[in-house]
Amino acid sequence: MSTVLYIHPPHGCYVFKMEINMSDNETVPTQGVDYGHTIVGWPVRPKWGQPDAGASIGINPDFDPVTGNGWLPEEDGYNHDLPAGTPADVQSAINQVKQAGGLMSVDLRKLRPAAGYPWDPTVAWDPVFVYFPAKAVSDSDLSAGSLPETVPVHSRIQDDVHDGAQFISVTGSGSQPYNLPVIKATPTPRGPYYTIGHLPGPMGPYTFTFNANAPHSELHFARDEEKVSALHPAGFTVGANTTDCIVVFPEGSGLEPLYFSMTVILPEGPLKQRQEEENQARA
Repeated sequence: MSTVLYIHPPHGCYVFKMEINMSDNETVPTQGVDYGHTIVGWPVRPKWGQPDAGASIGINPDFDPVTGNGWLPEEDGYNHDLPAGTPADVQSAINQVKQAGGLMSVDLRKLRPAAGYPWDPTVAWDPVFVYFPAKAVSDSDLSAGSLPETVPVHSRIQDDVHDGAQFISVTGSGSQPYNLPVIKATPTPRGPYYTIGHLPGPMGPYTFTFNANAPHSELHFARDEEKVSALHPAGFTVGANTTDCIVVFPEGSGLEPLYFSMTVILPEGPLKQRQEEENQARA
């Protein structure tokens, strides 16, 4: 479960990694953010290609997302069209946070809590996928045929929690870039489709594939979420249930790199706990 650490460093604001000793003498890798007066940490999110149990979002801690413990969802992957550019509301939010001095957040959508809490294996997970041209979030030269393992970005799409709800938000600071991993999409044998492979964490059973057939489509959310717009300081646990990356396509494909973000929607129990941690951190 996520953990709030009250530590008072001399100065600075940086992403850190550490381990917390548990009562059973086991250590749990964590990550978080140093806000100058408070450090907030939570268990490290699984990397791309590294599934994890997902207990922090209300999923059975004994559940193996690869084998399904004998049960696997009927759907084995997502197939989405390539984006038709960066949505206007996303670009507007990026412009706002990029001009901010500190870590800021602009809400895009207010999410309803996920169903199936406590653990219900018959309820499908319903993540939020957001993707658009990577040039919108990075000032780096992304046209090069061979990109490095990471790319610095000034803005990201992450989940934030405030007022008892989970939000999809644009977060970032023009003065503090963040390095995102680069994932190489590979062509599939069945036509102009490119897959980024298995998704991380509890979404491990699923793959994600882009359909390169024209025309490209506008970004849409899987559910009819409430559209919102508000600029505010980013929460202490911002991004705790989001994993993002830069997706690059093979040379000769003619496809530009994409920014890709996946947020797992919190059920009521974990959402309440995360809000309590936010409140404690701000006290």
